[in-house]
Amino acid sequence: MERRQETELEVMRSVLTVPEAALILGVTEQRVRFLIRRGRLEGRKLGRDWIVSRSGVEERKRRMGGE
Repeated sequence: MERRQETELEVMRSVLTVPEAALILGVTEQRVRFLIRRGRLEGRKLGRDWIVSRSGVEERKRRMGGE
């Protein structure tokens, strides 16, 4: 596999879509977008969609378990 393809796969594995993040967190997509707007979840606009950091979602999930 070419290095560029490996890098693209790494990036794809490190980010989630809003629906994927909502499913993992057990919240609505609207709530995920709210968390992004408030700076409580790292997210970036990609075209017309948002992507979020997988590690950020996992950290948020851990914190939610402790609340």
